[in-house]
Amino acid sequence: MPQLHKINKKKFNLKIKSQLYTVNLLGILIPVTIVGCYLILNTHSLLIKHHYAQINSDNIRVRSIILDMTTSLKNIADEVFADQELQQILATTYTSDAESDAALRNYNKFKKYINKNSEISSITLYTANETIHDYVNFKRITADTQRQDWFKESSNTARYLWHTQTIKDTKGNEQNELSFSYRIPVTKRGDYAILVINVSNNFLKSRINNNSLKTILAVNQDCIFFGNQNLNENLAIPIDYDAKYFKYSGSAVYQGKDSLLEISTLVPIQSQDKLYVVTIDTKALKDTRSIMLICIGTLLFSIIVPLVIVIFYTNHFSNRINTLRSEMHKVSKGDYNIIHSLTGNDELSEVYMDLTSMITSIKEMDKEIYEGKISKQRLENHQQKMEFEMLSSQINPHFLYNTLETIRMKALSNKDRDVATAVKLLGKYMRHNLESTGTTISLRTELEYIEIYLTIQKLRFGDRINFSITVEPDFSTSNYYILSLLIQPIVENSIIHGLEEIEENGQIHINVSTDTKRDIVIIAVSDNGNGLSEEELSELLTKIHSRGKRNSSIGLYNIYQRIQLCYGKEYGLNIESAPDQGTTVSIILPLHYTWEDL
Repeated sequence: MPQLHKINKKKFNLKIKSQLYTVNLLGILIPVTIVGCYLILNTHSLLIKHHYAQINSDNIRVRSIILDMTTSLKNIADEVFADQELQQILATTYTSDAESDAALRNYNKFKKYINKNSEISSITLYTANETIHDYVNFKRITADTQRQDWFKESSNTARYLWHTQTIKDTKGNEQNELSFSYRIPVTKRGDYAILVINVSNNFLKSRINNNSLKTILAVNQDCIFFGNQNLNENLAIPIDYDAKYFKYSGSAVYQGKDSLLEISTLVPIQSQDKLYVVTIDTKALKDTRSIMLICIGTLLFSIIVPLVIVIFYTNHFSNRINTLRSEMHKVSKGDYNIIHSLTGNDELSEVYMDLTSMITSIKEMDKEIYEGKISKQRLENHQQKMEFEMLSSQINPHFLYNTLETIRMKALSNKDRDVATAVKLLGKYMRHNLESTGTTISLRTELEYIEIYLTIQKLRFGDRINFSITVEPDFSTSNYYILSLLIQPIVENSIIHGLEEIEENGQIHINVSTDTKRDIVIIAVSDNGNGLSEEELSELLTKIHSRGKRNSSIGLYNIYQRIQLCYGKEYGLNIESAPDQGTTVSIILPLHYTWEDL
């Protein structure tokens, strides 16, 4: 059995080199690979979601624009339908072209619609009145007009119709435009007129075009009227035209490029036609692939470089281990002629140095023992010296308080009450500073501390500094906690800057009040100093709200930042000041606030 145990132990014995490879594989390469793959996949997912969200947002924006535009044209059509002046013009039988031209010339509402609504490219009214000939916005219904599909549909229904119409611009170039048509009955003649309003593509470009996304618009199964220059091109995307509200969000090939797109349906008010809004991002997948390649390259770099370093270091370390093992084996055989040093400067080198020291100690045991005792004694002496110095350098705060109390008692014995009072207040002030190590403090304790501070200042400056502290009745300052050292810097600013040029009767007033409607506590620190001009006040507020180089405003900036970080953005500081009117700095805090650390 012992022999079997020895064989098994030898079988499972791993060399240090193999152990290092295993540890680095399990501790570095595999975790880095797993985390890196997760981050790459998560980044890819986040990027795709971001692009989809961007496409969806832009698609909603375009639908909103189209809805507003179609609603506006529908309202114009309703106004034209109810226009009695237009009805009179269409129902009149004119005896000459001059008479017809005069009547049409006096009717300028179409021109006003075009000038007022930038989305309108043109307004045309097709009439069956044969005594009216073509004039600006009026056209007679001809046989060619009656053969048009849009005319046939418009003349057979009373609902609002939307379709794509090919027109020629002023240069004779053909382009598709979104067209709106509506049948207007002429009751006195017993016939009708067809109102046609075309939407300006320039208006759509100015409102819809996005630098990074492409938008395509089509109505029903007609050709695309916006977003493509090909007049006869339809949406090359499978669409369920029978669905009332078709919607699709995904990837597709657009103009030979892998793209992300979203298709949504918009049904104009009081219409059965469907407008299809297509938003396309041709760069999303390409940009995502580029970022993924960068991430993969970074991951490979993070794996390969450490792997190369690990292989180099492992081989170097293993060779040094083998050298150390060989030399120690020689020593165990009684051969003390070993190499003088081992390459490197680490614990392994120290072990080898220990080996050489051990050899020397064997040869000169007595000498080494004696020198070891001396070294030990020196170390103990040095340690005792350091402990004594550390002990003597400590200052007990109670010694300081007792010393101040002794000074106060001697001042009282000499009947110098001012000195005694000053020493007593200084002791309280220092005790408060040393004991106020927490984050929060009751408002009552803070006000007591401020009162001590102001009393000391009054002892220093006499009538130049006078103060008063008032608290709103029924408000418990003992139960209301605030951040420590929140009021003192403001009081100190009032003394240093507010009363800087005041020789006598300087006043500092601290008032604590509440505003139940706003649910806040207001701690106002006022002085009767020279105050600030409008420019100085504006500059001070700028320094408080933005970090920069400042002198006196650093305390106010820190207070403002502490309040903002602890209570929220709706709380902070309010400063009111005017020349020769003094300055009031108000701390705005929530009336009800729960401290989690209390």
